[in-house]
Amino acid sequence: MKGLVTLLMLTLATFTNAQDLVLNNGVYELKIVENYKNTTGQKLYEQSLMALSDLVGSKEKSKFNIDIQDKEAGTIVYKGGLYLGFRKTNMMCGHDVNADITIKVRCKDGRVQYTYTIPTITVVVTCAVGVTETIPLSELIPEYRYKARLNYVKKTAQMFGPQVEKEIKLFHQAIVNKTKENEEDDF
Repeated sequence: MKGLVTLLMLTLATFTNAQDLVLNNGVYELKIVENYKNTTGQKLYEQSLMALSDLVGSKEKSKFNIDIQDKEAGTIVYKGGLYLGFRKTNMMCGHDVNADITIKVRCKDGRVQYTYTIPTITVVVTCAVGVTETIPLSELIPEYRYKARLNYVKKTAQMFGPQVEKEIKLFHQAIVNKTKENEEDDF
C-alpha cells in the first residue's frame, strides 16, 4: 500500500509542475522551477550538487561530467548522455541509445530552476566498434524527418525519440526527490 501511495505521489508531483519540451533554436529544452521552503540558495546549491552527483551514475550507462560549478552564482552545469535503452536488431547486434543532454541548475533562496537542453540522440551500433549515428532531436519530434547515414537506425530512432521527454521528466523527478532528501538530512 505504501508503494502505491508513493507511486501516486510521484506521478502527481511529476504532472503538477510538468512543463513541455519546447523547440528553441533547433534544440529541445525543458525548464522547470521547483520551490523549496525556507532553504537558502547556498544550501540548495550544495543539496543540488549532492543530488546530481548521486544520480548521474545511477542509470548504469549514463555518463555526465560537471562542466561549470559556480558556488557564488549558485550555478551547476552538467553535460553528458542519459541512457535511454537498448534495441536488439538481430541475434548478435543491437543499438544503445543515449540522449545528449546539458543540465543547468540555478539556485536562489527557496527555489531552483532546472534547464534540460537536448540537441541530439546518439545511436551506437553494439556489434560494430565505433559505428554511431547522432540524430538531431528536432528531426525526430514530432515526426521522423531524418535522412540517416545508416538506414537501419531509423526504427530505433523512431522508437526512442518520442521517449526522451518522459525519460527527462523521470530523471528530473529523481533529482528533485534526492534534493529534498538531502534537505531533510541536516547533519
